[in-house]
Amino acid sequence: MFRKLIFFSIFVAALALASAPVQADTLTVNDVLFTATVTSTTVTLTVQCTDNSVCGGYFLGNVGLKGFTFTGDPTNITEPTNYAVQNGGVNNGNGGCDSTQLFSAVCWALTLPSPLGDQLSNGTLTFEAAIANGSVTDVLHLQTTIWTDPTEVPSTRVTGISEDLKGQTITTPEPGTIALLGAGLFSLVGFGRRKITS
Repeated sequence: MFRKLIFFSIFVAALALASAPVQADTLTVNDVLFTATVTSTTVTLTVQCTDNSVCGGYFLGNVGLKGFTFTGDPTNITEPTNYAVQNGGVNNGNGGCDSTQLFSAVCWALTLPSPLGDQLSNGTLTFEAAIANGSVTDVLHLQTTIWTDPTEVPSTRVTGISEDLKGQTITTPEPGTIALLGAGLFSLVGFGRRKITS
């Protein structure tokens, strides 16, 4: 019985240590809801118009997210039409992606000379990139511009956004934790069978 208690204690401790912090934050501007999540392996930003009568005709410019570090270059998982993920932040002067803040920001750049991507009335836009060794270092910070015309005519700019998303750190299990839990449960079943047959 004592061996089982020790094994179970070690299992619970390993499970607790294997959980990784995940930063999940939101921001709403002009009825556009931005939700960002950063884990050790992915950066995800979703953009949704919550009231089509207000923001249904809006388009996004380049989109940047910072407040975390990573190694290597981010690679695309999914992104809306006319965007490509890049390492680095957004230049507040011209709104373009640039090579500042390397390994501490991800930017989804419009592939010019194409017009802006999908209208916000077309559902949720999802920007997701794979990163390595991601670690949240600060409150997530969003940078983008919102337009009413897909060609970015200056008079159609609604707003520029450079805002912190409200911070809330939660702990969720990574896939390795689930594997560890499964191995522990199989071990407990094995101990139970051994006791029954004894």
